[in-house]
Amino acid sequence: MKITSIIEDSIISILQNRLRSFLAGFGIAWGIFLLMILLGIGQGFRSGINSIFDVFAQKTLFLISGQTSQIVEGGGEGQTILFDQSFMKMLSSRFNNHVVAISPVLNLENAVITHKEKAGTFLVRGISNEYFFIKKVKAEDGRLLNPLDDLNNLKHIVVGKQVVKHFFPEGNSIGQYLNINDIFFRVIGILESGSMMSQEDESIILCPYTTYINYFNRHSFNRINLLLKESTDMTQLEKKVRQYVAKQYNFSENDQSALYIINQENQVKVFNNLFSTIDIFLWIIGVCLLLSGIVGICNIMLVMVRERTKEIGIRKAIGAKKKEILFSFLCESMVITIIAGMIGLGIGYCFILIINYVLSAFINAAMISHLSINVWIVISSLILLILSGILAGLYPAQRAAKITPVEAMQYE
Repeated sequence: MKITSIIEDSIISILQNRLRSFLAGFGIAWGIFLLMILLGIGQGFRSGINSIFDVFAQKTLFLISGQTSQIVEGGGEGQTILFDQSFMKMLSSRFNNHVVAISPVLNLENAVITHKEKAGTFLVRGISNEYFFIKKVKAEDGRLLNPLDDLNNLKHIVVGKQVVKHFFPEGNSIGQYLNINDIFFRVIGILESGSMMSQEDESIILCPYTTYINYFNRHSFNRINLLLKESTDMTQLEKKVRQYVAKQYNFSENDQSALYIINQENQVKVFNNLFSTIDIFLWIIGVCLLLSGIVGICNIMLVMVRERTKEIGIRKAIGAKKKEILFSFLCESMVITIIAGMIGLGIGYCFILIINYVLSAFINAAMISHLSINVWIVISSLILLILSGILAGLYPAQRAAKITPVEAMQYE
């Protein structure tokens, strides 16, 4: 018997027993559907978190100073560590073989800001123009700060959308002036909206750090951002930076309270490892769901073998070979599995599209911006379907193939 004939017979048998075939395939379709949804959520969550981390360049170190908690020679407990311009230049010079960009972060919180009759309080942040190499933000309108703004202490600012909405609801904010603590600053750019980690950029005002120091008379700060070269060993350099800062400010390099360093590259690795573990867990759940469907098909196929025992005996009596009977039942289980699985894949894909539409249209979900299924997941699911069909039909097919014509004729 030709393979095409066996496949045709399998399809005819499925159509003649629609309810039984539906019940057999439902577990597989349901399992594949849930597998796609689970993996889609996992991929969506991974993408959402990665988009948050992507706000900053991966090769970034964040230096945040605090207070000493350990007593060392020449220094005491509770000493406040603060950076300044001269230290930042020393730090950049010491590690100039690795540093691509460096920027201080000076925050003036709840600054009183006015424009004509309107007033409000927003965060004003002093940064260098290199800050925009470290944090990937763009100007939706106008421009970002440049080296001349830093060099000439220009009273230029880049503002977030909420600032524009508050002071310039009619638009045309570029070139306008905002009064910050009785000092007028010119708006030169508007920040583009970003991820959850950059939501503060919606309500922020950025100015050159040199201007910030000169006009607000605040010369010290507790945060420095460093962008390093791609070839840099971040873990080793982090240790060297900690040792250097500890030496300059006379505190123990093991004192985490005095200096906290965030290694962006390590943070990303930790989350990627976490998501790899989550993916494995989701696959295990999905495979377990498929196994329940496989058991269902196996049971249905066993019932079919009993019902068609006499038919099997007649086919063998007229010359059907054992392997033809085996392949016939195996093919039927595979057809049921593949059809049910493809239906599950189709419904799962449509359901993911609906969820993505809801997320984008009605829900501002930065953690899961959208559910996604990559090509490899689909291919893996299809391979699982084929293996499931073989596994589900293997035992019933072998049992059918072992039936002899004599046993079939005596079967009641």
